[in-house]
Formats: sequence, structure tokens, C-alpha cells
Amino acid sequence: MNIFLAKRISDESGQSLVEYGLIVAMISLVGLVGLGLFGGGLTDLYDVLGLAANCMSNMVSGGSCT
Repeated sequence: MNIFLAKRISDESGQSLVEYGLIVAMISLVGLVGLGLFGGGLTDLYDVLGLAANCMSNMVSGGSCT
């Protein structure tokens, strides 16, 4: 019985899976915090890019940017 328990305690085959899970959880947490901090700035960036795309489209079709 003691040999069985000793083998189970020293068995580290599932340890790497747990470590990878913790790494994925940490990366996800950092991503969520980053989106929370910079989310407003990204919205503004996408708005500017959308306006620039509309302006370029208008200029190609002979219009102007307003």
C-alpha cells in the first residue's frame, strides 16, 4: 500500500497540463485587463480608420472628403 501511494505522489504526468492551463488563464486575464484599459482608445482608432476609408472611397469616385 505504501509503495502505491509513493508512486502516486511522485507521479508528475499531469503537472505539465496544469501548468499550461495556468499559463492560458494568465494570458487570458492579461488580455481582458488590456482590453478594459485600452478599449476606448481602440474604438476611437477604428472610428478614425473608418472615416479615412470613407474619405478614400469618396475621392476615388470623384467626390471629396467632408
